[in-house]
Amino acid sequence: MKIFSTFIFIKSLSLLITIQHVFAQSAHQCGTMPNMEYLKSADIQLEKRRAEYENNIQNFIDSSPNLKKNEDRNVITIPTVVHIVWNTSVGNISDNDVNTMINMLNQDFSRTNPDTAQTPAIWKPIAANTGIQFCLAQQDSNAEPTSGIIRTHTTLTTFGLDNKVKFTAQGGDDAWNTTKYFNIWICPLFDGLGGYGEFPTAAISNTHGSVIDYEYFNSWVTSHEAGHCFDLFHIWGDDSGACSGTDNVSDTPNQSDASNDCPTFPALDSCSNNSPGYMFMNYMDYGLTSCKNIFTQGQSARCNAVLNTSPYNLLKTSPGCAAVSFVENDAQVLSIINPNGITCFTTFDPEILIRNRGNNNLTSFVLNYQIDAGPIQTYNWSGNLTSLSSSTILLSSIVTSVGAHTFNCFTILPNGLADGNIGNDSSSSTFNVVLPGQTLPLIEGFEAATFPPAGWTIDNPDSLVTWARTTGAAKTGLASMWFNSINYTCNGCVDILQSPRLNLTSLNNPQLTFQVAYRMLSNPSLSPPNWSDTLRVDISTDCGKSWNNLYFKYSTLLTTITPSFSTSAFTPAANNWRLETINLGAYLSYDNVLFRWKATSDYENNLYVDDINITSSTAVNFSEKNNAFQIFPNPSDGNININVALPVPETIIIEITNVLGQLVLQKKLNLSVAGMQQVDLSSQPNGIYYINIHSETINYTNKLIINK
Repeated sequence: MKIFSTFIFIKSLSLLITIQHVFAQSAHQCGTMPNMEYLKSADIQLEKRRAEYENNIQNFIDSSPNLKKNEDRNVITIPTVVHIVWNTSVGNISDNDVNTMINMLNQDFSRTNPDTAQTPAIWKPIAANTGIQFCLAQQDSNAEPTSGIIRTHTTLTTFGLDNKVKFTAQGGDDAWNTTKYFNIWICPLFDGLGGYGEFPTAAISNTHGSVIDYEYFNSWVTSHEAGHCFDLFHIWGDDSGACSGTDNVSDTPNQSDASNDCPTFPALDSCSNNSPGYMFMNYMDYGLTSCKNIFTQGQSARCNAVLNTSPYNLLKTSPGCAAVSFVENDAQVLSIINPNGITCFTTFDPEILIRNRGNNNLTSFVLNYQIDAGPIQTYNWSGNLTSLSSSTILLSSIVTSVGAHTFNCFTILPNGLADGNIGNDSSSSTFNVVLPGQTLPLIEGFEAATFPPAGWTIDNPDSLVTWARTTGAAKTGLASMWFNSINYTCNGCVDILQSPRLNLTSLNNPQLTFQVAYRMLSNPSLSPPNWSDTLRVDISTDCGKSWNNLYFKYSTLLTTITPSFSTSAFTPAANNWRLETINLGAYLSYDNVLFRWKATSDYENNLYVDDINITSSTAVNFSEKNNAFQIFPNPSDGNININVALPVPETIIIEITNVLGQLVLQKKLNLSVAGMQQVDLSSQPNGIYYINIHSETINYTNKLIINK
């Protein structure tokens, strides 16, 4: 992330920016309290829920007198998922590293760590075996086997305190069910930040868990942040020397501030100025790993109170730590790849993904399938699939009709025997065979107030900045669409605007044109890193199942103004646009295609698109060549004059539509080479209209503004 941009443009994250400045001056600090402030700024009810939860925890502790005792406690083993989100290979820590981290957690929470002898004698009686252990999950929520380690490569070089690492759409990895799994994210954090945890509340949070910088996973930081997740506060109460803060635990001494190293016992300060002083060896203090060796009984009680109250009580009953058991013979229908969703064709080849979920190698089975309530067809499969391996089966072509359908399939007789697990043998998918797309030409200038336009869709995975309509800039008319990248705190995030389904066979030699305007934020001559947003235009001929790239530009290939970069937000003038033209001749036989404009953010500057037109490239646009048509006045009160100057006599069609694509006038005229035509639109309301004049050799489009 480019920090200079963060400081300038992210007003909503100003708190986090200040924190980042502080952390950059110190080593492996905890970000739990600042993260809590960030969460509260986004959820005004969070502080109230935290107070209610704290009251519930205290009531539970008060009503459970044996909660602090080490004796006769049933061990709670928590299924744990470790999300390794890495940018460079050094951050992609090994499985052995993860196991080391889990072992360290288990030692610290069970007080079996080798340095417990260093706990001062006065505090050994209150030192706690919390009875909490952690295991790498062996099965997921669907009872599928797992290693408990998830690896995700990210384009982001660092993460901060805004929880982005906890979301796949923001460059991280989504949490597993936080009531059944304890989630730990290992990732590159900004300098000075060692990690942060999230305090529990009675409301289920999809971000609960701890985040650890990959350089500190094998230190006290891991146990410290896990402690926060089970409602432990910093031992000094986060009051910066006021001696009035509290960690809500009675058996930890008052403490002035965080430790910075490993003091000599007894360590005294202004809040604990008599021996034995403050408990610098507590995991909820700062300092060095070498002197951390104690959770107290009071802290243990808080951790166990969390694990015995909703929703976190499910952690101790989750089956995640148990290995998945398998039957001997099991042919599973894992998924129906095709047909599924919308399809453009009445003839298709079904694709079924089959998995061997049995212990024995799978050498044969029978697959039965049908469309709707039609006849059941049979496919006899043979091969050799080892346990948990899968294979895609391509079946013979099926012809069906336009409309909604259901495809059903099920397996029988794996290895010629009864299936030991019939619960996963069958699957069904719904699909819709659609009619050809709408006829062309397509004229879209984003003049209508509704965005996206009718029939268009937006894909905005992170629900943050995305394509939007703006009246702040336009090549023609009053509006365009833009991508507000300068205020988008994300590198590598993708946002898509997708067209309606279109019929390219309705044009001769179709072509796509659009206007683009872009300026960078960073100087492209600096290397590395040469940041830039990117713009792609893709086409799909199978209703969006796959895409082919038509256009891809970034950096100075995308910029439309000189100089090509500026630290000011970019708003283009009329001469800052460039016309892009894409020949669609390779696709003229397709009657059902989709187009998408795909912006990928690199946290640079604003990108604009206007006047998306799909017309016939064989027609001559006389408006640009020899002024064959002149329309005046424009703007108009609705009484319009069209001056015609054709090279030869010709029959033309005049079509006028409003911004919703509704036809408001159509005329067919047999014209000589010159003449004046009058059109009366005075009955139409004020607004933007499109005039299209076309024939076998001519295609002319223009915008008209009616303002009475």
